Amino acid sequence: MKNLSLININKQIQDDKKIILQGLLNKKQKYLVPKFFYDEKFNLAIESFNFLIDKFPDLIDSSVHAFLAESYYELEGKFSANVTNNIDKALYMNPSDTRALSLKGLNFFQQENFEEALKSWSIALENSTNNKEKESLIIVMNLALKKLKK
Repeated sequence: MKNLSLININKQIQDDKKIILQGLLNKKQKYLVPKFFYDEKFNLAIESFNFLIDKFPDLIDSSVHAFLAESYYELEGKFSANVTNNIDKALYMNPSDTRALSLKGLNFFQQENFEEALKSWSIALENSTNNKEKESLIIVMNLALKKLKK
């Protein structure tokens, strides 16, 4: 009976730790790690996102992979396997992730696959709640349409 009680207490402690870590992770996701990205410290952003993915895989959402993909893109200047793999992971987790869809569209655009670029960007536009992002998507979509007409 004592062992069962100790097991329950130990499980409760582990559950409590997970809840606390999840709260910390959410704060890091929202404030610290993206700050590295926005400050253009892409090496730090990549290191931090990978740390979160490695240590807390069950707490990661699509935005972490989308930010990681864009960080790799900004650092490497191309659509490497690091970029495309994280885009795919983000979209697997959330097919409506606007950052991942925008990157996917850009990759198609650079490959001169304008129809696929338009598809990705139109889904991103539908799901975006950010007016600046919507404006940017409309601009690149118009550019892709002009390229299609040539």
